[in-house]
Amino acid sequence: MEVFTEDDCSAHATRPILTASPATSVSYGGVPVSIQPFPLALALSVALAAPAIAEPIRIVALGDSLTAGYGLAADEAFPARLEAALRARGHDVIVVNAGVSGDTASDGAARLDWSIGPDADAVIVELG
Repeated sequence: MEVFTEDDCSAHATRPILTASPATSVSYGGVPVSIQPFPLALALSVALAAPAIAEPIRIVALGDSLTAGYGLAADEAFPARLEAALRARGHDVIVVNAGVSGDTASDGAARLDWSIGPDADAVIVELG
């Protein structure tokens, strides 16, 4: 995924635009993962295009063991790596790891209201 601004195309616009290439297959913690970038790019473009505010953008990653980072150190789990990558690009974000190992789609649906909370600016859902 690459981050561009409209300044790349127009001298007068400054709104961030995220573009995404086709789905990518990678290995994450030894597990093959297919990344569908469009929904992620859409959610992040909405969250990161918000006007500057005093509080960081809060992204909740809701999912199963892939999100939780089963078998990995906390700083190697997807939410921590996403937060580090966005912060390295200058975005003031907090990515909350709401992954629960062993969760199913119905388990995740059952905890949507209390896992996400009212102060989430964006949500990433990964459930199998």
